[in-house]
Amino acid sequence: LSDENDGSIIRRIIHRGEGRKPPNEDGTVEIKLKGIYQDNVFDERTVQFIVGLAFLQHIPLGVERAVCKMLLNEHCHLVLKAKALKGLEKFSIPMDESVQYEITLVKFERLEEEGSLSDKEKLQQAELLKTRADDLVKNSYYELAAKRYQIIANLLSSATFQDKNDSAKLRQLKIAAQSNLALCYLKLGNYRQCKTFCDNALALDARNEKCLFRRGQVYLNFSNFEQAIKDFQTVLKINPSNVAAQQQIEHCQQQQIKQKESYKAFFNDTSKPGLFDTDEKV
Repeated sequence: LSDENDGSIIRRIIHRGEGRKPPNEDGTVEIKLKGIYQDNVFDERTVQFIVGLAFLQHIPLGVERAVCKMLLNEHCHLVLKAKALKGLEKFSIPMDESVQYEITLVKFERLEEEGSLSDKEKLQQAELLKTRADDLVKNSYYELAAKRYQIIANLLSSATFQDKNDSAKLRQLKIAAQSNLALCYLKLGNYRQCKTFCDNALALDARNEKCLFRRGQVYLNFSNFEQAIKDFQTVLKINPSNVAAQQQIEHCQQQQIKQKESYKAFFNDTSKPGLFDTDEKV
């Protein structure tokens, strides 16, 4: 069942399930599981989780992958090894060992696919995904959060509303998705992506204080102190009490002085006689 067909997930169906569609990404599932390692049961429970986030419930990647291939009430036996054990760190099982699982898919609810949603339903789904993504950010799972913010951005890209409240909520969610994508990529050290999403958010809201500050941080990391100062100054115009922006301006100014001194020292050295003397006889 593994993507690479490397034998890290072996499944044997004991009882076939019902229906046609299995769980999908970000759908909710409930399974009954029994984990066995070296003939000992180390985990036995009925547990609910969100597909894509099973590791938060100490459920290994291999079980999650298998669940996405199962139908309702299906019961199967799994043998997992290598990377399929990712998520079992709590149980201190070595990654070079193998474990067995007995799992039954008790119930599940699929996340509705974009093509089947009305604009109103897209808004509701975006709010659900934002709540999940926000929780992931709080726990520093930035890549997983970014994936969900991107889904929100894509989901809402074509939505429109006549109702003022829904229209305002749509705009707010669009800005939040771009702003939080910028935050995630800033935390991940991907400054170019961060700037892209800052620009996207600022195109929707030119006075977005958080994105102006984050873009300033990006410019600072690129040593573009002049542009960084401009963004931090704009932050101060919007919110004069933003102490962090003032501190960043001062830091940028100090870095500018150091940069000028470094350039000055370099050009002073290059002007010394003989440094680039090409007339030396060999």
